[in-house]
Amino acid sequence: MLVILAIAACTKEDIDINTSELRKEFVGTWAVKDECEKMSYGVEIILDEDNSAQVVIKNYANLGIDVPAIVGGTSIYIDNVKTEGYIINANGKMNGRTIAWSSYGYETDAVLTECTAVFTKAE
Repeated sequence: MLVILAIAACTKEDIDINTSELRKEFVGTWAVKDECEKMSYGVEIILDEDNSAQVVIKNYANLGIDVPAIVGGTSIYIDNVKTEGYIINANGKMNGRTIAWSSYGYETDAVLTECTAVFTKAE
């Protein structure tokens, strides 16, 4: 008896995920409920034209600064971004029209702010 086994291999084409499409879910205007500052404000998330895995959060933490963030599926990360005297680390998860940030904050020479926040996408 002769048994022939066939093993299928995945190719790049089989698993090609369009990161631009994933990022587009994050794009828009968001209302922020910041648990540290006990305030609400707005941010805008736009596509990072220079990096296909990133978006840019405009007005991060109501500081008036723009911060790049990495998108992976429904997760969003800011990894040790240094800008305008701030060091920023954050991570969140999108579920529908909200992003729940389990870590959301910034650091300066004098202050470390670690917090949570919820972004809700505007209609």
